[in-house]
Amino acid sequence: MTLKGKLVPVRQYAHPDEAPLILELFTRTRAGHSFRAIARDWAAKGITGRRGKPISPETMRDLALNVAYIGLRSSKGTTVTASWERLVSDELFYEVQAILADPSRFSGNSGAPRHEFTGAIVCDVCSGSITVSYKRDTAAYVCKGKGCVRVDKAGVDEILTRVVVAHLNRPDAYEDSSDAGEGSQAAAIRNQLAQGRADLRDMEEATSETLAEARILARSVERLEGKIKELEDQVRELSRPTRLSTLFRPGGNVTTRWLRTPVSAQRAIAALLFTPTVLGQVRLTRSPAPGKRGLIERVEFRRV
Repeated sequence: MTLKGKLVPVRQYAHPDEAPLILELFTRTRAGHSFRAIARDWAAKGITGRRGKPISPETMRDLALNVAYIGLRSSKGTTVTASWERLVSDELFYEVQAILADPSRFSGNSGAPRHEFTGAIVCDVCSGSITVSYKRDTAAYVCKGKGCVRVDKAGVDEILTRVVVAHLNRPDAYEDSSDAGEGSQAAAIRNQLAQGRADLRDMEEATSETLAEARILARSVERLEGKIKELEDQVRELSRPTRLSTLFRPGGNVTTRWLRTPVSAQRAIAALLFTPTVLGQVRLTRSPAPGKRGLIERVEFRRV
């Protein structure tokens, strides 16, 4: 394409050596591998950045957040369709974004996840989130917002681990847990998104004969870009894992395999299972009168 005698690029193509690495980065991140582990593996294989230096975990995180790999580009605070082809699917990209957005994922050193159950537990008093607190080297689950509850972490973890392992040992646990209506909704939204991106490309390539037409076209492009962003947000919400088998394969010694599963993958499994429609939402209750109830009775599984 030429513009006033200048060559203008109209299409870009994936780098044959770098594209597979990007796909590996997203796939391994979804599977629970930390950026530090991936960086260590790549360094051992001699994989470096374009300046010949090993790729750092921090750089890997920046790559995993880049919408360019699903065929989009950021422009003036909004996201629009790019001229290049996607390297990863929407489903894979947004599953990784959900993992990276988890505030409990990081320990301050290259993003290593810390606790497998914090994201699945809430305070029964205020319905707020739960964090981990240490006192005299003893860990406890504590209400993050108001400090409503404080419960021994090791005891709660033992209870939740038994519940998870028992469920993972059930063959029927790996059947598709997604709602058929939600699947239809996601498909409809993706169709709207594809149509919107196609319309946006047509508008960007259109020419205007008058200034008035140009202004009308510009307003139409702006409205369509806003609509596309809304649809992308909806797709992001509906692109969470809905099949347990994508996170944990059935068979074998489930207890041993669960304990060896990366913490970030354990967190994704816990988030999938500890819901009101599956095993129940995990809620920690206030301590009752002395001698009335034990630890197990302070852990409630609230179901629909």
